[in-house]
Amino acid sequence: MKLGPLQIDPAEFGSQGSAVLGIRGSGKSYTATLLAELLFSAGVPFVAFDPVGVWRWLRVPGAGRGYPIVVAGGEAGDLPLTPASAPKIVEAAMHNGVSLVLDLFDINLSKADWRRIVRDSVKLLLHRNKAHGLRHVFLEEAAEFAPQRVTDGEVYAEIEKLARMGGNSRLGYTLINQRAEEVNKAVLELCDNLFLHRQKGRNSLTALSKWLDVGNVRDGREIIDSLATLPTGECWAWMAGTDRPVRLKVPAKDSLHPDRRVMRGAGDAKAKPAVDVSAFVAGLKEALPAIETAAAENDPKALRAEIAKLRGELARKAPAVDVQAIERRAYERGERDGRAIPAQIRQTLTRALHLLHDVDRAATALAGPAAGKTTPLPALAARAEGKRVVFVTPPPAKEGNSALPAGEKAVLAAVAQYPNGLRREQLGVLTGFKRSTRDAYIARLRPRGFVDVRGDRVVATPAGIQALGSDYEPPLRGAALRERVLSTLPEGERKVLAVAIEEYPAHVSRDAIDEVTGFKRSTRDAYIARLRARELVTLDGGAVRAAETLFMEAA
Repeated sequence: MKLGPLQIDPAEFGSQGSAVLGIRGSGKSYTATLLAELLFSAGVPFVAFDPVGVWRWLRVPGAGRGYPIVVAGGEAGDLPLTPASAPKIVEAAMHNGVSLVLDLFDINLSKADWRRIVRDSVKLLLHRNKAHGLRHVFLEEAAEFAPQRVTDGEVYAEIEKLARMGGNSRLGYTLINQRAEEVNKAVLELCDNLFLHRQKGRNSLTALSKWLDVGNVRDGREIIDSLATLPTGECWAWMAGTDRPVRLKVPAKDSLHPDRRVMRGAGDAKAKPAVDVSAFVAGLKEALPAIETAAAENDPKALRAEIAKLRGELARKAPAVDVQAIERRAYERGERDGRAIPAQIRQTLTRALHLLHDVDRAATALAGPAAGKTTPLPALAARAEGKRVVFVTPPPAKEGNSALPAGEKAVLAAVAQYPNGLRREQLGVLTGFKRSTRDAYIARLRPRGFVDVRGDRVVATPAGIQALGSDYEPPLRGAALRERVLSTLPEGERKVLAVAIEEYPAHVSRDAIDEVTGFKRSTRDAYIARLRARELVTLDGGAVRAAETLFMEAA
């Protein structure tokens, strides 16, 4: 395939990683959609994830023909797009050799939905595409999914796998973004080809300059100097295996590329696509309602909402609750027609139902015989607290604490010391576990009802405290708490915190910390930042103060 003065092998380019970078209005999306046209014409289908809503115009004739692509989502999609339907649409496109645009610019989709769609679709492509031949993935606004500072590890992991191992699945990719420094370097630096449109920001030019220097590119300074004034529609193309980018004027596309007049609905942009894909679309439309229904009925979020509703009903009228009716309502959603409830949700439902049965028993004891008969379920232990009856899961039969693995027991024992729970970072400090190990133990304790996760805090439940038995310790306070925290911290953080504790309740200046510890400024500031993240110190301007929680005395 030919791109201006460049002759590009479609099979080679289609399997490689590329990046198209340029500020708004520089022509980067034009270049990316032209590359998609060239791949399509060479027999290489593509999948495009489009948060900006421009790729759907590939269907519309411009200087030449429109292309027979399928659009899911967006203003004029052929198919509705949801996080549940996206993988099925992608899978159908793979089986049929169809080029697909997932238009994320949709009022019904949140950014969280965008990330789920990209994560699940890329994961499917990585594991299923190999048997269907070469396919190329375009990712507009790539920094939304592979940012330099990762905020959603699951989405980033799939993009990184695509960059590192996509070739094994016969997948290539193109990242499209305004600024190079916004995209994660671990992904961007794996790109074989680079298309540089206009850039003006100092940080962007600095990042690209370093990249060209490391790549030992000839005339790199000339290229950087030209980027700020590069006309729209021109770019530097640095292709794999070459030591100097080529400046080119991007040729005209066949399909329509919308300007602002077209985006407002003017002109003849509503012409029909050149090739009919209605048969594919009609077949998939018939399947999507069943997909959506199944997803909704097995969605953990929906089931958790049902549980919350049941608990609310219980709180309002516990003595008169119809346990059997609520039990039926909860389970009918998952058991009807043989559908299975996910294991974690089943356990949560079971615990809720156990509680309902025991409230019914308590109501019988307090208010006389209850109408009807309940299905017997394992009883919960009960104890009186004033006028309240509190139900907790009984400890396991005698093996009890020995049945709880050491790591889970350590996490549970640490959390149980704090009635309001611990942030995960604090829990890591107290246990000494790495993040992945700590989170694995939390994930094992939570389905068993021993801990509850409330926002960013992990809280021990009554069942968890009882499961600890003799291993449970009352909450640490005062000097004992300070000694425990200091003993678990790395040496540098321990020294900084010790200075702050010594000066409490006064704030201590950073210079004073330097005098005691002998740390350099950058080292000292790094330790302070870590202590602050663990909620062990607070800041007032530049001064540091030990957290008040370290000085709470026992009741």
